[in-house]
Amino acid sequence: MPVGLVLALTLSLPAPLVPPSGVEQTCLPNGMQVLLVEDHAAPVATFGVFYRVGSRNEGAGMTGAAHLLEHMMFKGTERFRRGEIMAALDRLGARWNATTFYDYTNYFATVPVDRLEAVISLEADRMVHSTIADRERELERIVVRNELERSESSPVRALDFDLWATAFKAHPYHHPVIGWRSDVEGVPTERLRDFYKEYYQPDNAIAVAVGDFKAADALELIRRHFGPLPGGHTFRRPYTLEPPQRGERRVVVRQPGELKVVSLGYKAPAAAEADMVPLKVLQLVLSGSLDLGPFGDPLDPGISNRLYQALVSRELATAAWADYIPLKDPGLFSLSALPRPDVDPARVEKALR
Repeated sequence: MPVGLVLALTLSLPAPLVPPSGVEQTCLPNGMQVLLVEDHAAPVATFGVFYRVGSRNEGAGMTGAAHLLEHMMFKGTERFRRGEIMAALDRLGARWNATTFYDYTNYFATVPVDRLEAVISLEADRMVHSTIADRERELERIVVRNELERSESSPVRALDFDLWATAFKAHPYHHPVIGWRSDVEGVPTERLRDFYKEYYQPDNAIAVAVGDFKAADALELIRRHFGPLPGGHTFRRPYTLEPPQRGERRVVVRQPGELKVVSLGYKAPAAAEADMVPLKVLQLVLSGSLDLGPFGDPLDPGISNRLYQALVSRELATAAWADYIPLKDPGLFSLSALPRPDVDPARVEKALR
């Protein structure tokens, strides 16, 4: 019987953002931002494109669209036919992937440095020439639906979905990145295509290159392939603010199985706010790891962290962790634990507090 709590937390004022040392930053005439880092440790380079679009940009009937579109971006362009994008990356010897989150979608690949231009060319091509076809949407809908079913069958993920949905009543962080099932099943291809055309533009993107190159040379490659793409677009940005929370909220999720989960969620600062860094340090002190596994639990929790000592060592829980991912808008700092089968979840909740 998973239990979730949401509590309020006072937010701080934003702090100015300063690019880290060693990062060269520029902007192309079409509005595309570029970040470059020279790293000569090995003859490889990583190139990625981050788009300022994620689940926070989705409205009613479109939840999960950013994630579904991420899948569709591997299905072909006018230049690369069906199946050729992944094959081309493999031929380059690339280690590649893509991710979608609340605030962004990104695509990246690591290749031998002499093949960097080929990856840059591919990303520029699919930025504006991807074919969003009915057949491919149907195939990827099935893939995403299977992902959703796996998440729903995990007590940790199922509770996390409801924790965020309870914490955020108005803001689009309310819905999961993967989307609600009915939207994933029913979104029309044409609406996906419109979503792509609106947000996949150079002036809504950040190109990042790190590797064994001279920054000026990498910038020239990026200019060569992305520079001709037109800018000057207008993007719809979410303007809904989450209203003040006026008391504790509680949600109980029941599903088959013996595993119990307890989570406490606290409203937490956005990435640009001054308290972000102290909270990441707090997460490390409490959890012993900043890296979370596929079901939200820490990959390497250790035994010296505070939550382990407070819950696992005292045989109240089999695992305990903290989670805080800074977002563009205020999000959540959460504490979670898996109570032992013979322990009342209320005792674990009390210990987490």
